[in-house]
Amino acid sequence: MESRDEMESVYINEIGIVIPGVNELEEMWYLLEGKEVIKGAKIPEIPPFIASRKIRRMDRFSILALYGTYSMLKDLNKIKSEQDPYEVGTVYNSDFGTLNTVLEFAQCFSDTVEASPVTFANTVMNACIGHICIELGLKGASTMMVGSNYIGYAMQLIRHGKVKSIVAGGLDEYNKELFDTFNERGICVSEGVSTMLLSREKRSDSFCEVIAYAEMNLKEHYCFEEKFKPESDDIKKAINTVLIKANLSADCIDAVITASNHKNFTEIEVDVIRDVLREKVDVLHPKYILGESLGASLGINLTVGALILKQQKIPHIDLNKKIKYVLVSNFNVSGNYTIFILKK
Repeated sequence: MESRDEMESVYINEIGIVIPGVNELEEMWYLLEGKEVIKGAKIPEIPPFIASRKIRRMDRFSILALYGTYSMLKDLNKIKSEQDPYEVGTVYNSDFGTLNTVLEFAQCFSDTVEASPVTFANTVMNACIGHICIELGLKGASTMMVGSNYIGYAMQLIRHGKVKSIVAGGLDEYNKELFDTFNERGICVSEGVSTMLLSREKRSDSFCEVIAYAEMNLKEHYCFEEKFKPESDDIKKAINTVLIKANLSADCIDAVITASNHKNFTEIEVDVIRDVLREKVDVLHPKYILGESLGASLGINLTVGALILKQQKIPHIDLNKKIKYVLVSNFNVSGNYTIFILKK
């Protein structure tokens, strides 16, 4: 049995998404409805959004993280004025972190060029959280994670009373050699940042409630092991576990967001989904359109699920029913298969 803390409701109250060609949720929805595949792996340009003197202290990784937060909070004063800064936490995730900055710093040694203090300071991955907390005045629990289920961790902080709200973000920046490696394995990748405000508070404009999650490590990833295929039993166990945690039967799930844009993985996952849930459950594959966004991908998949519940629409599917529950899965380079259930 789950404790009362573990059953505490957590709501998604704000969302920000920045990927190539997308700075607004409406733009992402337009891509999903049009099935126009993202072709550029890198966000072309980040428009000016804070003072240039502040930007000069950051690397691109921190700029992306902070810009993603700005895209989520259209009114920055809202979070400052409405919430105690000690009760708002920050949890961020990345699969590869400040890779470009680390390489730039290392190059200084081979070139015997003096390293910039700004470059050195930004090699630390959680520097991005420092910039965000300073800019927003946040003073709650703060954590930087790698290849993780950072949304699940953020939920636990809220459920156990560590904070009332959390700015939860995921991101990875473009690196040519890294992205080329993924593309050679048949995995289309894109730079991106996803940011959510998770909270105990249910608002009139909340996107949805996050009611349960489960996770399992599948031990491999197709980027490192080209012939990797997940075990059907592992995926089945994860889905059954999250249904038990949510106290739901399989036929309650109205739609499913799949975890990957890799053909072998998707085929096995969809077979399991139709076996465990039902043959005709509606299934959507957002990563085939939006790309694999690495550290941001869990947040982006959850955003798709949240928009489906908020708008009561599924791209390219004619509905004659209300959508109450969406199951969202994600698979990352750490081999973590994570699955959530969102409620209208």
